[in-house]
Parts: sequence; structure tokens; C-alpha cells
Amino acid sequence: MRMIEVLSQTFNVPCRRFSVRLTVAKNERLPLVKEFTMRLLYVLRSSSSRGLQSFFGFSDREMSILMRDLDQAGLIEFEGENVRLTEDAARRFEEGGGEVPHLQDVEDWKERFAVDFISFSLIPYQVRTDNIRLFHEIKAVDDEKKSKAREIAREVFVSSFYEFVDKYKTNISEDERDNLSIYGVSAVDAENSFSFPLTVDLVVDPTAPAKAHHRYGVFDSDAAQENRRALIQEVARGIDKIKKKSILATEWPESLVKEVGDSVFSKRIAAGKVDCRGILEDFCNETVLPYDDGKSVAIAGHFLKGDNLEALLYQMQSAAHEKSSEHQGDNSGITNKIIWQKPSNEFWGRDEETFAGFTRVRREMSSLVGHKSEIVLVGNRNYEDGKELKKRLSRPRGKYAFERGVVVSLREEVACMEAFVVPGMMAGVLVYYLPESEAEVPIPLGFVTRDEVKVKSVSRLLLGHWLGQGRKVWEVWPASEETEVAPQEVFEEMISVLPRSQSRRPRLTLNRR
Repeated sequence: MRMIEVLSQTFNVPCRRFSVRLTVAKNERLPLVKEFTMRLLYVLRSSSSRGLQSFFGFSDREMSILMRDLDQAGLIEFEGENVRLTEDAARRFEEGGGEVPHLQDVEDWKERFAVDFISFSLIPYQVRTDNIRLFHEIKAVDDEKKSKAREIAREVFVSSFYEFVDKYKTNISEDERDNLSIYGVSAVDAENSFSFPLTVDLVVDPTAPAKAHHRYGVFDSDAAQENRRALIQEVARGIDKIKKKSILATEWPESLVKEVGDSVFSKRIAAGKVDCRGILEDFCNETVLPYDDGKSVAIAGHFLKGDNLEALLYQMQSAAHEKSSEHQGDNSGITNKIIWQKPSNEFWGRDEETFAGFTRVRREMSSLVGHKSEIVLVGNRNYEDGKELKKRLSRPRGKYAFERGVVVSLREEVACMEAFVVPGMMAGVLVYYLPESEAEVPIPLGFVTRDEVKVKSVSRLLLGHWLGQGRKVWEVWPASEETEVAPQEVFEEMISVLPRSQSRRPRLTLNRR
């Protein structure tokens, strides 16, 4: 059965680094002859060296080497002609259950580790990312435990010692690992606090889309997740809060169905409505992306994940080559601008993969047109504050995830959509569809197309929502302050490729309140 990875969400988990100094004991097994000699002496209590030599059939030299090695290890002592185990060696037999000696070697370790302040468990500590502010925040709730950080860190390290060895002492073999134990912990020192970006992939079964399966790449086993139950529960609560704050759709917007629905999902259209559950079943039954007519392809899940990103890039490459052929290989007339409307929900843009996808799209576009491309992000002024959006999407050293950001006022019908247009070349639309009111997460469901008619339809639809009925456009960045700008300046390429009658009056395509 084909599962659909619909979204990934990353949460900033409050953590702290620590250093620990400890002594580790290594259980050892003696070579067979030495071990058997000690076992004989343990049973006999005492024996002459000549008797042992006769028993083993050793030469004088071989017996001398055996006795010397055991004596230097502090395991035997001589009493005249006889030899017996030392008290320490006899005690090691008792510790080993009376059958084999329990021998240990000890060594000092100095290690670094990190603990999260939600489930108080081990967390990876080597984290470097410029995108921390893109992610959701989780706050530590147990201040009393947080104030006892060093004591708790010691307990966590001791109880998770073998997990630590498995993850961070990769030079130790499995056999060696099983013979390790903590002999003593001399010191635990607190270091700096930090946020760990914990990513959860939300996956749905198309035949039962109301339930989302949570996959954690960092905690990949059931046991590891059970040890972090408090953290996983906090993530689940966070996802529920995100859903409640978001603008989502229980069916495809009427205007979108009217413009492009029939031509994309013709098999699943009835009475002007799209059968979204039926489309999801089609995704379940198909081994490849369904509804692929060569110039349009349906997708479930975000534009920039896995096969969806490859489908988008393929359509982009094909569209650019077609335009180039129309102009006898001249790419100078191909636009370098991608206009991207973000949906009005808190699920969007909350993981590293999404922004790596945007980087890849931008680079591919630049390669195709022969000069630097740019992505203009369009946000919903009714839903989120422009300053907060600017802050979230800004990068270190004054850079931004997108070259330009503007906000307009959007109706809920289009606010539930994510859409992009490369003017005159290609377009894509996703509706953040909630299969039922109790569903855990929305499923982005839509298409990517380079079909000329569909691209114009999507452009006309979006321009009608962005510019219709006297709407205004505000630039959020790179301007230092939110500034009203002329719509034609931002959307000129989209307007210019539409027929004159459509570009002048895009608002006529809408059903207004």
C-alpha cells in the first residue's frame, strides 16, 4: 500500500549540553588455558605447579610462562611448591557466579552529551542550523527539574549509557559494547543551552486519511520513542494547536474547480465538486503519480517533497525548453521570476527540506534562463503580521529565504491554497484539504502544469484574488518597513502574458462575497 508523506514539521526543543568524566569497566575473558587453570585452582583450592604441568602436558618453558603471566596479573600466589588463587581472583569467581572469573579492566572517559528539557532524555548535541527561527517552539514546562539540571543529567547519562555508546562511540564493536559498564562518575558539568530541531514526518494512508502516522528520524525505534513519551506527546499537542490556528479546506474551492478542476481531475468531478477522497484512493492504487497527461500531473503532499519536487522540476525544464524552441534557442525572453503564494496555515515552511527545495527550484530556474532568478512570496495580510513573517523568514547576515515578500488581503477560499506561477510557463496549486473535521493534519492536494490554457487559468484566478476589487499590495521585504507598492510592479509578468481583456479585469473571474 502506498503511503503519502504529506508534511514535515520541525520543533525547537529546549536542551542543554553537559560534559561528564567517568570510569568505564570492561569485562574481559582470559585466554582459554589461563581461564581453565584458574577454574582448576578454584575447585582444588591449591595445587603444585608440577601437577598442573603434568595435567596440561606443558614443557618447563610453557609452564613457566603461564605461571608468570598469572602471577603478574595478580591472579595467583605461591605457597612453597604449591600455587593458589589470590583472594581477589577467588572473589572474581564469586562475582561471576562460580563458573568463570569476572575480570575487569577500567579506563577513564571524558564525554559530552545533551539532554532535552521535555522528556529529560538524550538528544543529539552537534547541531548547527541557520533556520532555527523557521520552526515551531516548544517550551520547557518543568522548571523544578530544569533547576536541577546537573543531577538529572547524571541520571539520564547513567540510565542511557548503552544508547550513548551505540550512537556516539561508533568505534566500539557490539561485542565490546556488551562488556562495558559504568564503574563510577566523578563529575558532570553543565555547558550551554541550545534548541534542537526535532523533525517529525507526517504520513497518511490514503484509505484512512484522518489518522496521521508520526515518523521521527532521530528516534527510529519504538523503545527510543517510549523513552521520550513526554516529548512526543508535546509534539502531538503542538500539531493539534497548529491545525486549529490554520485556514484549511474541507473541499476544493469553487472558483478553483471552475477554472481548472474539470481539466485536471475529470475522473473525480461530479456536480461541480472534486471527490478528494476518491483522488486519494487513486494515489493509493497507482504506482506512479496519477492524472499525468504529460503536461499536467497531480500531486499529494507538498510541492517540494520527494517525487513531487522531481515532477515540478521536470515540468519546469520541459516548459523552458519549449519556450526556447519557440524563440529559436533564445532564452532572453523567458521570465526569471517565480511568484509563490504561501497558504494561510502554520504548517507551511516548517522544515529544512522545504527550504532546500526552494533553493533547488531557484537554481534550476537560473540555470534554464541563463541568469539569476528570484522568488516573490505572497502572504495573507488578514492572517499573519508582515513583520512576524519577515522575522521568521530572515536569515543571518540580513539575507532572506525569498528575494521579495509582499502581503495582500485574501479571502478564505484562496487562503487555504498554496500556489505558484512562472508567468507564461507553468503553474501549480495545492489545496490544504482536511478529510474530516477530526483529521489530525491537512493533506496538500493539487497539481503542477505547463499546459498553456491551465497556466493562464491559474494566473487569472490568482490575479483576481490578489488584485481584484481595489485590493492593495504591501512590500514587507527587502523594504526596511512595510510599504504599499503598485500591484503592476509586482505582478507585471503575470499580467502581461494574459489576453488584454483578462489582464485588465482579473476580478471578473471571482465569486465575491
